[in-house]
Amino acid sequence: MEFARTGLNRNVYWAYLPYRVFMSYGEVSWKASFIALLSFEKKILINTGTIENQSEIEAILKEAGTSFSEIDFIINMDSRPENIGLNAVIQYQNAKARFFSHPEDILFIEDTVLQHEKRYVPGFYKLVSGNTRNVEALKDGQNISLGEESLKIRFQMNHSFQVYLRESGMLIGASGWKSRLEKKRPLLEESISHLSPRIPICA
Repeated sequence: MEFARTGLNRNVYWAYLPYRVFMSYGEVSWKASFIALLSFEKKILINTGTIENQSEIEAILKEAGTSFSEIDFIINMDSRPENIGLNAVIQYQNAKARFFSHPEDILFIEDTVLQHEKRYVPGFYKLVSGNTRNVEALKDGQNISLGEESLKIRFQMNHSFQVYLRESGMLIGASGWKSRLEKKRPLLEESISHLSPRIPICA
């Protein structure tokens, strides 16, 4: 498992995590999901991978000196199984964590059986740990303070949204991050050239 660090004081950890989708006819399809940890005074985990990714995400949190029990906020960029897979596991370990998503995704995050019935996804139940309770709706323009860093939610026309990190000058979307502002200090202080070229780097 490989991850990179960037952002203010290199406190943004991110990775593309591979997972398997087991098809109904016996074949296995490999895919990858994006997760990011914003490890400041307050801590946000963006997306939660799949059950298969639990040990990898725990390793990233350990590298940042934290754990599931210390996460303050979880943001699911959408309701796709690869972005909500460990929600229930985290919620079980951390009752104080607050979960957020786009308002149109809440129903499918809180009722994964309904999501499976309405949008059949091969391997769905192997990817997702269960339902998530009390997901809060994000608002366009909403600000969340993390201490030395703060973020702003920006809704888009296609019912998706981006997370803008003010001090780091970054936009994070469901498929990754990209530099938003040119600053004097380099945004990416650790090489990412070792990451697989088959996985997109930017949103």
